[in-house]
Amino acid sequence: MTIWRNARYKKMLITSGVLGSLAIVIWFGSPYLTWQGKALFALPEKRIYAILFIFFASLLKFLLIDLNPGQSLAYKDSETRKRLQELQNRFHGALQFLRKTSISQPNKLITLDTLPWFLLLGPANAGKTSLLANSDANFILQRQFSKIEAQQLPASLHCDWWVTRDACILDVPSHYFIPPHQETNGNRKRRLQPLLWHSLLRLIKKYRGRQALSGIIIALPLPEIMLAPNNDQYQLTLRTLFKRLQELQKAFPPVTTCHLMITKCDLLPGFMPFFAESSAEETIQPWGITLPKAKSGENAVDIFIKQFDMLVKRLNQQLIFRLHQERNPITRPYIKDFPLQIEALKENVEAFIKKFSSINFSLCVQRVYLTSATQPSDKQKDGSINESINAGEKTLQLFKAPKSSSRPFFIKHIITQGIANSKIAYPERNRGDIIKRTSLYAASITTITITAIFFGQDFERGVKKAYSIQNELSQYQIAIQQSSDANDSLKKTLNLLNSLQPNSIKLNFDVTLATLIHFYSNKAQQKSDLVYQQALQAVLLPEVSNYLRDTLKRNINQNGESVYALLKAYLALANTSGSENDYLLYTIQQLLPTTFAQEDKINLIRHFKLALRQPRQTIALDTNLIEKTRNYLNATPSLKLAFIILKNIDDNSRNTVINLGTTDASHHTFSSNQTNNEIPIMFTAKALNKILTLDTAKAAQEAIRGNAIIGDLSSNNLAGDQVAELAEQLRLSYLNNYIEIWENMLANINIATPTNLAQVDAMMMDLISNDSPLLQLLETVHRNTYFDVITSLSPKLNSLDILLDKTNNNDALLYQLFVSLRSTHRYLLPILTAQNQPKTAFDIVSDTLKNTDMQNELAQLRVIADRSPEPIKAWLTSINDQTWQLLLQDASHYLNTAWQTDVMRDYKAKIENQYPFTANTNAQSEVELQNFVQFFGNTGTLITFYNKYLQSFIDTSAEDWQWKTINNAKLPFSDATLKQLQHAMRINQTFFPNGDNKLLVQFAIQPYKIDKFIKEIKLNINEKQIVDNKASDPFAHRITWPNNERLKDTTLQLSLKNNKIITKRYPGNWGWFKLVTQSFENAITRKQAVINFTLDNHSAKYLLFTEGKSNPFLSLNMHNFQLSEQL
Repeated sequence: MTIWRNARYKKMLITSGVLGSLAIVIWFGSPYLTWQGKALFALPEKRIYAILFIFFASLLKFLLIDLNPGQSLAYKDSETRKRLQELQNRFHGALQFLRKTSISQPNKLITLDTLPWFLLLGPANAGKTSLLANSDANFILQRQFSKIEAQQLPASLHCDWWVTRDACILDVPSHYFIPPHQETNGNRKRRLQPLLWHSLLRLIKKYRGRQALSGIIIALPLPEIMLAPNNDQYQLTLRTLFKRLQELQKAFPPVTTCHLMITKCDLLPGFMPFFAESSAEETIQPWGITLPKAKSGENAVDIFIKQFDMLVKRLNQQLIFRLHQERNPITRPYIKDFPLQIEALKENVEAFIKKFSSINFSLCVQRVYLTSATQPSDKQKDGSINESINAGEKTLQLFKAPKSSSRPFFIKHIITQGIANSKIAYPERNRGDIIKRTSLYAASITTITITAIFFGQDFERGVKKAYSIQNELSQYQIAIQQSSDANDSLKKTLNLLNSLQPNSIKLNFDVTLATLIHFYSNKAQQKSDLVYQQALQAVLLPEVSNYLRDTLKRNINQNGESVYALLKAYLALANTSGSENDYLLYTIQQLLPTTFAQEDKINLIRHFKLALRQPRQTIALDTNLIEKTRNYLNATPSLKLAFIILKNIDDNSRNTVINLGTTDASHHTFSSNQTNNEIPIMFTAKALNKILTLDTAKAAQEAIRGNAIIGDLSSNNLAGDQVAELAEQLRLSYLNNYIEIWENMLANINIATPTNLAQVDAMMMDLISNDSPLLQLLETVHRNTYFDVITSLSPKLNSLDILLDKTNNNDALLYQLFVSLRSTHRYLLPILTAQNQPKTAFDIVSDTLKNTDMQNELAQLRVIADRSPEPIKAWLTSINDQTWQLLLQDASHYLNTAWQTDVMRDYKAKIENQYPFTANTNAQSEVELQNFVQFFGNTGTLITFYNKYLQSFIDTSAEDWQWKTINNAKLPFSDATLKQLQHAMRINQTFFPNGDNKLLVQFAIQPYKIDKFIKEIKLNINEKQIVDNKASDPFAHRITWPNNERLKDTTLQLSLKNNKIITKRYPGNWGWFKLVTQSFENAITRKQAVINFTLDNHSAKYLLFTEGKSNPFLSLNMHNFQLSEQL
């Protein structure tokens, strides 16, 4: 590995040096290369591209060829290249066979390359190949031996694949990872690097992935090592083996399973005699132990000792049987001492596992197998017996052990079943690593391809941008020639500039990836920027000039103020010094047409600002228009002209934002009819003193003598006192305008209209908060208007200003105002926090009406409002009125709810549409007297509701009742409902005249005029009978209704002279009332009426007399009584 790395690093250094030298030559020498008189690489960008191309090509070669350590061409040594090539060929051949060969397994058909792979490792002469060759397993793929080789297997020179139906075992030659020899130089040893081992691991990882191996098998000839006089070579071999295992573990982290094969166990004295009588079935079974996974507190050595002792115990259990079975006295001592030989073997295995575990492998020994592949005929003869453990050797030394034939012991099932079944999981073919490696190889190709695509697309975009710019300019020239409107031309100019500006980016050459990839786009952007800068000067400024000119033409002779500003801006456009740029920007911003969207205005001002910042040439102006405009302005009265000049001095006309407490999002108490709280600077305290002392005199002087805008008027021979007089007039006019501006601004401020009491309370808390909008408003007004020259001319502003004047006692009024607002807040707090807010509002309103002499907090607020100056008075009055209105609204809501539950439920069930509360006298349903009493009685439903809820809200002093008014507000109830309540009260007084719940209606009837054909009249009212005839003297019959509640009937009977009897019956308690209603003829007085009893055209007229205030038969009109759903 180190040889390859050194060679790679050396080659990289040489390549880097060559590339660096070539880059220097290209950078400094290529500018001198010409083709047809053109320097091909004059631009530094092109030289960078040439160097990058060479670099990417070298990178591609490096990744595909030089960086692959598995390539045999990476080594100069011919023998090394040959061995690596052989390994690759054998690996590819075996892999191709595995992929093409399929076998059937339960319910599926699989290819051999999906079988689990196991690496068989071990030192030289460990017997790995013999173990596999003599296992008697059925291999699908295995190493082939000649007849000579089959008798004595040679050492493996190459990797061999031994494939069964369940696993693929890769026999790795020992010289792949353990050097076959060592060279000594003094006391320092140097090993040859196992290049083949690393190449093998890379091939497995490349074609099988990181999960390609299911486990490893380590073959150790420990019985043979036990016979060696010293084990120095063995310890050195183990150290190298463990190092290779660490490399394998790093390459294949998922591999955790390890099997330990103890080979050449036939060298253990007693092995062959002990198992000589074993059957073929017994010898193919695995012989060894399984090490379970260590629990917490356990280690691998303890587990091994425990399991191996159990193996020895089973062996001792078979010993007696085997001794009894053996008849050869020579063999018995070997059989007897065989368990002691196994104990000796245990110590060596234990030492290996202890070292294996100490290296901190993630590998763990899962199983330990004891095997024997072949037994040479002279082994028993040459094998010596350890005297310390073999006491019968001396006795039997005169006898020779019988010869036995060679056969494999305990191998077949290990190969066919034990190893395959011990894997954790069959590893699927992992294509991920192959894809990663392929992606790495394709990285440079992809990078170069993508770069070429980027360059091609960028070139295409650059060309399109260039054509787009050219096309836009052509379309603009055509459109501008066809347009005759200045607004339309300005809009087209804006569209052109907007299309050019997104591509206009100032670029300096910078060696960055983004700059290199977008080379042609950047070139197009640079061209676009140049065109944009030229368009600002050659297109925008002339179009602005044309727009100002046309606007000036339209406004001339109309508005002197706008004409002066336009003329000043028009002249400023020709001023290349830039001193008037700010004024020019502001004027253009104010003059842009309303057809322009806000975004268009912002974009145009941005373009215009960039144009003014650049050096510009003088723009030709329309001198005739200038002269005409000046003549118009000079004809303007001096005072008006002076005021126009005053507004255009410095920033006087420019708007500034003031805080009137209406624009803050956290305050919603005040609102303004203006869209924003802006005011010209000249009407603020900031400019007041300057204007009064300097600007007015300057404006008056220029109005008379002239200036750069209106021209030189020095020929006017006006005296200096006339200039001073004009200046004084200008000051007064300015102050009047100042006051008007502020008074109008205050007049446009409105207080919010709340929709509930919570909003009223929030408004008052806002007004008395630390950042009160009222205080902000007063402070702003005070700061800008509390000057003697202002307050002396405006009593309204003066009254507001002195509220904040601490030298005046008026600040006490402001304090009282805030105290009153806080008291009103406390007054409303019980309502807002009540569970039943409408009921609490009703209680408060009702108490207020009952105790009219006591002033509550709202009344005190009204007193403070009356003392406050406008517009505070109007605001506080509005708060007071709205509060009362909302209180009454909540109270009415509560009353309506009670009305629904207490009155309307009984009314609908017992009264509505039942006689006598319907005009239909033939109605089948009539009001039960008991229900009538319960509803209209003095303790009835309606009268109780009136006394409990409504009495304090109704003014009964007039003939027609009225709802009471509270602070210019009344309950939102209808007058129709109030009339019905008054009607109900009259019903109560009429039917219950004694103030109790007893129905009592007294009346009298007297015959008045009886038809000549009627002989007798009988009238039965309940149990009262009245009999009259024409011959008898008329007298009054006094009747009390109702007189008998058991008899519910009224009957009218007419007996004619021809003995015919005509009868009509009116059933029910209200029968008499139905008869009176049908028989009514006319009223004589309020208490007297004529009723005409008519049956079959025969009539008998009576006089009806009633007592009490109201006539229950006439004036009450009970059929008109009807209650509505809402009060």
